[in-house]
Amino acid sequence: MPGETILCTPPPPCHGETVVNVKPFRGIRYDKDKVSLQDVITPPYDVINPEERDMFYHRSPHNAVRIILNKGEGENRYVQAKEELEKWIASGVLKRDEAPALYIYEQEFMSDGAAIKRMGFIGSGQLHEYEEGVVIPHEKTLSKAKDDRFNLTMTTGASFGVVFMLYHDPSTAIDSVLRRHADTNLPEYDAVDHFGVRNRVWVLKEPSAIQQITSIMANKKIYIADGHHRYETALKYKNKMTGEKGSGDWDYGLMMFINMKAPGLIIYPTHRWVKSLPYADIDIMLDDCMELFDVHPLDMSHSEAYAELERMGKHSFLVFDDRYHILTLKDPAILDQHGDLSKSEAWRSMDVSILHSLLFEKYLEIDQDNLQEHVKYTRDRKEAVEKVSQREYEAAFLMLPPTMEEFIAVADAGEKMPQKSTYFYPKLVTGLVFYKMDGNSL
Repeated sequence: MPGETILCTPPPPCHGETVVNVKPFRGIRYDKDKVSLQDVITPPYDVINPEERDMFYHRSPHNAVRIILNKGEGENRYVQAKEELEKWIASGVLKRDEAPALYIYEQEFMSDGAAIKRMGFIGSGQLHEYEEGVVIPHEKTLSKAKDDRFNLTMTTGASFGVVFMLYHDPSTAIDSVLRRHADTNLPEYDAVDHFGVRNRVWVLKEPSAIQQITSIMANKKIYIADGHHRYETALKYKNKMTGEKGSGDWDYGLMMFINMKAPGLIIYPTHRWVKSLPYADIDIMLDDCMELFDVHPLDMSHSEAYAELERMGKHSFLVFDDRYHILTLKDPAILDQHGDLSKSEAWRSMDVSILHSLLFEKYLEIDQDNLQEHVKYTRDRKEAVEKVSQREYEAAFLMLPPTMEEFIAVADAGEKMPQKSTYFYPKLVTGLVFYKMDGNSL
């Protein structure tokens, strides 16, 4: 899968009063003398399919999937998740750290044949409403998913999935603190996950190092890279508990913080399939869209065709039905006359916005009302082509990844990207540390 190592010109820091409050916390973690971490960690709940859930269930009686995706029926699954959590704590399989800590988290993975490392830290971050301009989202959320996570949080009183946050530290001072500790200490955990990513965790309890990190984090904005549903669930829980009991551990959420300047920050594209088209077909679309796009048929292999897309760059798409075509927007000025003119220039100029607002809506009559019926998603470009060849879908639209500049510009404009616009790789695993909101964590 193609990715992009991010080098960006980030937004200016916030000025004035401190807006980001990051604290160490007493995390609840697996006792590595009682379980193998590799057997109990999982991907985030929302990327686990039914077959994978069964696999994780059988991997260990203490696998985190038994909490985050319990197999109980209806509301009972949340009760069973709570019972599992309490049982593991009572037996010592899970233990709460004696002192508050930050958790240095490094992932090592392969991308385009190269070994890459990405490091940040897990801490408890103060929860803010989006309107405060401190925590910046970029993605729309679905109420069904949030209701599920909220019910789990209400029943267990704990957070299990980590919200992936980005911040800007041009001095890389925090990265230096993290790297220095990791280079001089053995990791507490070292485990390869389901996707072959190596995950290492160090527990940082040194007060001076923690103070340095939390001081630098102050006076910044933080951007949600992944985990909007988890963040909004935590915020909803905080608001409910604050109304009932006042301030508490619920004022903070479980977050992973990574510097935009850190190496290994990669965005992958999410490709689209279309099926059961409501109007016309792909051949008609290719003819009609010539008013706005240059259309070039390609007689190439898959890898050569995608390489051509990469060469063409921004505002280009690779379409496959029974052959490949490159579609390139003729002139960026077209965006000032077409598409959703209520959106900012930053939003309109994103490839994913052009794909949806021009190609899908204008030529295929696929809009927000029928999007879920006609469009499906994959991050594997070879799979995208194979399933079209097998006639499971009518066509695949292959894309380049968005840039960090686009991500920041749209988020700062207060807008949300179209669904499935960003895929930060790799995902943060669940099971490294849990956050229980019972008055004993901060």
